[in-house]
Order: sequence, then structure tokens, then C-alpha cells
Amino acid sequence: MSMERLWDALRAHADSGIIPAWHKDVLAERLRRLDSGSEPTSAWAEAKERIRAQIKAG
Repeated sequence: MSMERLWDALRAHADSGIIPAWHKDVLAERLRRLDSGSEPTSAWAEAKERIRAQIKAG
């Protein structure tokens, strides 16, 4: 399943009770911080390398 299809499926069920309210709150806060520019971001390639390094060090 592609990431887009997964996201569409989750969004379609957002109000069905499948996603807990606390998780919606976390996501809403992260989106707010992204919109305001206060949420740090990184390119996907950088994130993958960071994750791989953590796994190797793990």
C-alpha cells in the first residue's frame, strides 16, 4: 500500500473512533507547530540516515 493510500484511508476514518482522541490532539499540535515554523523538520534522506544510525548503535 502506498503512503498516499494509507493516509487517505486514515483520513477517511478520522471520525470513526478508530483513531483515539489523544492521537488526534497530538497530530493537531504537530500540524500547528509545522504551520507556525516552530516544529523542526529534516529531509527524508537525512531522517533515514539518522534512523539507520540509531538502529546500528542500538
